[in-house]
Amino acid sequence: MSSDVLHKDYVSRAKDIYKEYVSHPSILAGYLSQSDPPSKEKSALNSAHESQRLFNVNATWGQKNLITLEEDKFKTCLQFELNHTSIEPLENSVLPTLTQAVLECPSPSGKLQAVILPPNEVEGKDKKQILQIYSQQCCIQSFDFLKYHGNVSIGDFFSGICWSLEEDKIVYTAEKKRNKSRPYFSDYKEDTTPGHEYDFVDYWGEQMMECSSPQIFVLDRSKEEVHVLSNLPEEYSLGQPILADDNSIVCVGVKTESFRLGLRTCYNRTGYLFHLAIDGSFCDKLGEDGRLAFSPRFSPNREFLVYLDQASDGPHLSECRVMIIDWKTKQLNIVIESPDSSATEFRGLFCYKLPRNCFSADCSHMFLSSSNNSFEDVYSLSLQEHKITQMTKEPGTWELFDVFQNLLLASFSTPSNRPRLMVGLFHDGVISQWVQVSKSDSSCRFQDLRWEIRQFIVSESSEHIDAILVHPLDQAKDKKPPLAVYLHGGPYSPCTSQFSLWISSIARLGMLCVVPNFRGTLGYSRASIRTLAGKIGRQDVDDVHKTVGQILSEGLCDPDKVVCIGGSHGGFIAAHLLGQFPKVYRAAVIRNPVTNLASMVGVTDIPDWCYFNCGHEYTQSTIITGEVLDSMLSKSPIIYAKEVQASVLIYLGQRDCRVPNSQGLAYYKLLRSLGKDVKLLTYPKSNHSLRETPVEADGFVNGVSFLLEAIAF
Repeated sequence: MSSDVLHKDYVSRAKDIYKEYVSHPSILAGYLSQSDPPSKEKSALNSAHESQRLFNVNATWGQKNLITLEEDKFKTCLQFELNHTSIEPLENSVLPTLTQAVLECPSPSGKLQAVILPPNEVEGKDKKQILQIYSQQCCIQSFDFLKYHGNVSIGDFFSGICWSLEEDKIVYTAEKKRNKSRPYFSDYKEDTTPGHEYDFVDYWGEQMMECSSPQIFVLDRSKEEVHVLSNLPEEYSLGQPILADDNSIVCVGVKTESFRLGLRTCYNRTGYLFHLAIDGSFCDKLGEDGRLAFSPRFSPNREFLVYLDQASDGPHLSECRVMIIDWKTKQLNIVIESPDSSATEFRGLFCYKLPRNCFSADCSHMFLSSSNNSFEDVYSLSLQEHKITQMTKEPGTWELFDVFQNLLLASFSTPSNRPRLMVGLFHDGVISQWVQVSKSDSSCRFQDLRWEIRQFIVSESSEHIDAILVHPLDQAKDKKPPLAVYLHGGPYSPCTSQFSLWISSIARLGMLCVVPNFRGTLGYSRASIRTLAGKIGRQDVDDVHKTVGQILSEGLCDPDKVVCIGGSHGGFIAAHLLGQFPKVYRAAVIRNPVTNLASMVGVTDIPDWCYFNCGHEYTQSTIITGEVLDSMLSKSPIIYAKEVQASVLIYLGQRDCRVPNSQGLAYYKLLRSLGKDVKLLTYPKSNHSLRETPVEADGFVNGVSFLLEAIAF
């Protein structure tokens, strides 16, 4: 066949697999509620209702729409019966409903729902953002927010919304309203000041470029008024509010320092909890110095407050602690912290958000999900005994969404199984069985994939790492499959055993896919995480390449068809592999890659990341030296560009603040000037994540077809 015909075939295969992947939705959120029996049956069921109860699973799903090139969001309400300790899913006859909500929160009674819609911009009119309150029948109140403040915080570190116990107030986070400005040489306009149009505004970095000074606001439903909490500490950005009582709240405050460093997925910042009076009469700081406190949650009886924290002086993501405050005495204690080594069964706590409801009915236990080696599991924590117990046994990735009357709602997926909703009952200290309450599609061929966790020796002292192996579907007996090496970023962000676009689809196309969790990856131990600082470009690269070498030596794949895929730090490792071991790797797809640390340090939103991971100290007043620049350059893959023999596809988000596109662009230009086979895709409106539907679709089809063509597979 001609090259054009082959190219069209590769593109067609990539499109088909992407269509198959997005033909089913992903789970975005969920919570449980109790369904009241009809009034005429209440008397008859009164005595039996305690042993047989009906519950709702309220779930929000997302699905890529390949016609509109948007992500559709819709809601479902599934039901199950709880008969003593037996969970019995019921047949669902209610159709899904589309939703535009960007943030929502049920009231404590479950009878009301607060819904925030996306900002609505109409040409020639003021921008609006609406909060609506729904009863079980209709919308009963609507409020236009933007006359009081800037955009409501959605999906970032500060985002949060909470009802008061009396359901007469709603507390939430929004951007501080800034004064409007006008040019010096313009007509006077009311409520504007001249000459401040171009004042610099310092934002919180990647994917938070509209977030500078978030504050806490209170909506009083009865007065139909919104006001900002007064007497707030000016040197802190505030968010994640929860009600302590009807007169005060607890929130997180992150110290802004002299300038803001990127905050998304960067928890090595300084921040505390604040207890604030709604009337501004007091402001108390809670928590420990040298740490970032986040995700506060009150026990249902309001006797204590739990929260997570992480050290401010280490890796950007690291092990966490669970802290508890006796709310009467304000005494602070540690519930659980991570051990120093991996010698114990419990490797550490790697959790960065607690469910809104996370307590058992008697307030003796709390629940969370955490990375655990190459898995993610649900755990219970005894608040009296300070003991942690794993609640999930089936290998895969479990994400806890909600806890309601000792019922736990979680999603579960594996590389061969799409996410499904699971419910378990916490009884006598255990969950004896998790029951699936959402339906699976029996026609999905991904479920035929076989996967496993393998250990690979990576050092002379027999240190080993875990790697996820996903075996190809429909493998020819007389032909070895290509090997695709999928590299996670961070460098600490783990790849757990979950359903993944690239990993699952690559195997579905007939390749063997390996996902190494190299030393330094979260989910193992505090000591393991800290082995990587100062050794990037060496330890991580060697761990991956030795894993590949052992797979090749076992004859599991075609040694002439090895490719790699990675984004961010995963792109950094991929570029190193191409240059350091040019005879092994035939092609690579790298997304927003780190290629030159010496040039990245001056333009990224997290310059401290470059310093720390290269083994150097950082403060905001640090003046970089030639020695430090030399060290950064020596660890960068760009120095091996001359050795690259592989075909390389790079794609970049032009709004990336984390790894600015100048990194990938410089690497592309250098490879091109050296006569290498390299292609570049740029996405003008995308950031570091490259997750927008048209970007994801284009990147996947181009990336997969590029790899298939490079290895003639």
